[in-house]
Amino acid sequence: MVVSGHVGLAGIALILLFSMNRLFVANLFTAYDLSCYDWFLTHQHTREKSDVPVIVDIDEQSLERYGQWPWPRYKIAELIDRISGAGPLAVGLDILFPEADRTSPVNLNAFLKKEFDLDIPNHRAQAFQAAVDMLNALGKLNDTFVKEYGFTLNIGIGLHIGRVRVGNMGTKDLFNYTIIGDNVNVASRLENLSKFYGVRIIFSEDMKTYVPRTHQIQELDLVRIRGRQEPLKIYGLFTGKFMADSDKHIAAYYHALRLYREQKFGRALEIFEQFRQKRVDRRLYKIYRQRCKYYLTHPPGKSWDGIFTHQQK
Repeated sequence: MVVSGHVGLAGIALILLFSMNRLFVANLFTAYDLSCYDWFLTHQHTREKSDVPVIVDIDEQSLERYGQWPWPRYKIAELIDRISGAGPLAVGLDILFPEADRTSPVNLNAFLKKEFDLDIPNHRAQAFQAAVDMLNALGKLNDTFVKEYGFTLNIGIGLHIGRVRVGNMGTKDLFNYTIIGDNVNVASRLENLSKFYGVRIIFSEDMKTYVPRTHQIQELDLVRIRGRQEPLKIYGLFTGKFMADSDKHIAAYYHALRLYREQKFGRALEIFEQFRQKRVDRRLYKIYRQRCKYYLTHPPGKSWDGIFTHQQK
């Protein structure tokens, strides 16, 4: 009984000891930590401190160098970054922006339209035409490259429509006028797929409406691209306009595509094989031949939706 009593007292003593430790020792370390942080804040500036404030004024000389006030927002940001880089104890701002930022894309477009009547009608169709002009210009450059250097260049172009963010973005270390957003990523993914499908221009279904009727469109695939779960129907330009029976050929292609999506892979494969035998083969048809052969031995099942998922960026 005596031993048991001593053990009980020892247990109570340990409990009290740990309780005191949590109450006082933890507070002690917290106080020490805060003191160290205070010391760091008060000693981080090695230069001699001054109680005299420094006023950074935008004078006539500044206006002559950088232009009329108000300056673009990115220029103000650069100014504040430079002041902060000098290591001030504090920075106070007294700035009035009496008008909107004239360098924003919306205001620039309104300015050009008002002052120079430079509105851009049908800008979606013009974007497509710009892509075609790029390829035409590249063809002329390649003529020179072959003659002078013995090689050619090739490019792929992705076109998509949607809202994006455009403007000056970044910091003083990495600053650029750029464009970001989900729709930008879609266009980038389409550009990367141009090599996969063996075409030079790929555009989404949203863009299809704005392709001039002078160009013949060919549906390429129904895909799910990386970073986007919603399926996307993609298109390219049919380059067989010099074929004697181009209309018959494109009709046969769409018939094979429909058979493929109905899981009639054997009949679809026959048509894609005929393209190769008739020497009108393309990389696109080779892709579908490979898929048909695979699905004939590995049936996708009734739940298959015909969507091909691309994993690469």
